[in-house]
Amino acid sequence: MKVVGRREGLNNRIQKAIDDAEAKTAGGTRGQINMCINYGGRAEIVDGIQKIITQGKTVEEINEDMVSASLWTNGIPEPEMIVRTSGEKRLSGFLAWSGVYSELMFIDHHWPDFSVEDLDACLEEYQGRQRRYGV
Repeated sequence: MKVVGRREGLNNRIQKAIDDAEAKTAGGTRGQINMCINYGGRAEIVDGIQKIITQGKTVEEINEDMVSASLWTNGIPEPEMIVRTSGEKRLSGFLAWSGVYSELMFIDHHWPDFSVEDLDACLEEYQGRQRRYGV
């Protein structure tokens, strides 16, 4: 498991829980869970661009690969599917860079009520979609 976001503003108990979860799952090979906590897509992009600038890169050197490598989500595969709970029909800046080609699923109820049946329904719908990657 990899946790992406900023730790500023999170209390020590939450930060310890994040550290414990990452440590317990570090050797896992059967799947991947990514949690975005205290995360903002715009903040991630701004932070990445600032990182590139501090490296002294010129405008001509900057490309998509460099931007991707500078983001908090570096090393995490781009998600194939993003599930938005709570009935909202927007992403609110979630994974603004790496989620650009993700298939979107919208669930009417809130996250704590998301069930195995909901996941199965999302996966079934996903399997029926034709992915075109922006074409």
